[in-house]
Amino acid sequence: MSNKSAKRNKARRNKEKRDRDELRAANEYEDTASATSTSGAGPSSASGINYLTEEPCLFEVRSIPGKDLGLVATADIPKGTRILKEAPLLVVKLGKPVQIEAAVSAAIQSFGPWKKKALLGLYNCHRDTKYKLHGIFVTNALPRGEGAGAVFEYISRINHSCRPNSHICWNDNLGMETVHAIRTISSGEEITINYGHTGVSEERQAWLKKRFKFDCACEVCGLGQRQLRASDSTRRRIRDLTDALHRSLSVPHIPVNIDTIRQNYLDVQELIKGEFGPDCAMRAEIYELAYDIAVLEGRQFHAERQAQAAYDIRVVAQGYDHPDAEEILKTMCDPVSDPCFGVCAPKPRNGRDQ
Repeated sequence: MSNKSAKRNKARRNKEKRDRDELRAANEYEDTASATSTSGAGPSSASGINYLTEEPCLFEVRSIPGKDLGLVATADIPKGTRILKEAPLLVVKLGKPVQIEAAVSAAIQSFGPWKKKALLGLYNCHRDTKYKLHGIFVTNALPRGEGAGAVFEYISRINHSCRPNSHICWNDNLGMETVHAIRTISSGEEITINYGHTGVSEERQAWLKKRFKFDCACEVCGLGQRQLRASDSTRRRIRDLTDALHRSLSVPHIPVNIDTIRQNYLDVQELIKGEFGPDCAMRAEIYELAYDIAVLEGRQFHAERQAQAAYDIRVVAQGYDHPDAEEILKTMCDPVSDPCFGVCAPKPRNGRDQ
């Protein structure tokens, strides 16, 4: 495997591990705590002009039956639209409840009235504890860097779905969290994201219950038993195939069975497309792995197609200005220059494959 391919795979694995560790730390409270707050120009609006983007606002905060508040589309939102970009109200290092309570309390001393109201008005699913600020934080925080969480005025109000219509991610170039529609969202439809668990129903229901104190009743979890079993089987297969692809392309030596790897790639792409949708960000990662496979096989044209497909999904789910999209343009535009180009081909091949 080439250095470039190894670096991409290592970066993906590190990101996945960081996200898992940060979410686990939020539950176990094992670290120390400190806080910083972000400055704000003033109160934002849930309708009219969105000061966060300086564009017409595409959503409003509404009461959602069985869910407290949520974000609802006020117009038809085409796939790929950046619904929202938002700087955090505050960023807090993960820690024990008493530490987070103290950290948030110290941070809000510098808040203006609107910002303090925005934070304290967020939902708290841990109201049975004496640490109110800690409860608000762990209910609404999203992973932000090593061992820290960020809370947002609007993004923290977006509710979960196991098959969401939007993708959320941090954009280092903007210094903001972004929300993109990964399929067309109809006016009046709730905007949803995935809170971080894409596994089988029993596992994700237990995780959501422990972490956020609710029983998910989304379109997937509300399926009949037969359909839900089929969904679980698909998700289990996606996990197994994805793990196998990562293992195959992460070893220091060249994989010996490229045909098996290629078939795993084809299978998992179709499974993800059917279960999560064609523009799920998970598919971009698989296309990037497919690029590595095509490089090993010496298939220039196929490698370029995989890179383009990955880029297209990254733009839809994250935006053209996201570092992941920029990285594809920088590292995947010339597959022939990769040192591993063609090493698994039946015979040496250069140029475009037929």
